[in-house]
Amino acid sequence: MIREQRTEQKYTGIILAGGQSSRMGKEKGLIPWKGKPLIEHAIAILSPLCENIIISANNDHFDSFGYPVVGDLFPGCGPMGGIFSALTKSETLNNLVIPSDTPFVTPDIYRHLISHADSFDVIVPVDHDSFYQPLCAVYSRSVLPAMEAQINERILGFTPLLDKVEIKAVHLHTALGFYDTNTFYNINSPADLEAIS
Repeated sequence: MIREQRTEQKYTGIILAGGQSSRMGKEKGLIPWKGKPLIEHAIAILSPLCENIIISANNDHFDSFGYPVVGDLFPGCGPMGGIFSALTKSETLNNLVIPSDTPFVTPDIYRHLISHADSFDVIVPVDHDSFYQPLCAVYSRSVLPAMEAQINERILGFTPLLDKVEIKAVHLHTALGFYDTNTFYNINSPADLEAIS
């Protein structure tokens, strides 16, 4: 199947805010950092690139931010379920995904991913330690059938999914002016938050 080129497409931003925040002890997306909730940092990262934004969450904590909130169609399936559910509601072929707790990701990361490829199911960054970062990636709605099949089998890891679909891995390195070793730092606990405050 020939897919439209991403460079000519509009994008929907998907913010993953559906985690249980068990290590943090309270809703992570609402925790203030540098004067505003973490969810607002995610919105600011995606807004320059996206026509629409969807928040993936399973409560009403984010209803006041002015964007549609989509709950999991398959409860208990973690980020995989959140991305799947939001993709089903997206009105664009291409979608930029970000967790609510990664405030150091920048719009330039996504611009870099988009510039490197088109006609893929997933464009996924690979960090300086050679780890894939599938929660900060570009997803086409073409990934939905493979994702649904995997969820139905309760296989919730992203490595099996990336092995099944067409991906473009984009390697990042510190020589890039917009990337450093903390770019994908995520805040899971009060100690993580204290480390960057």
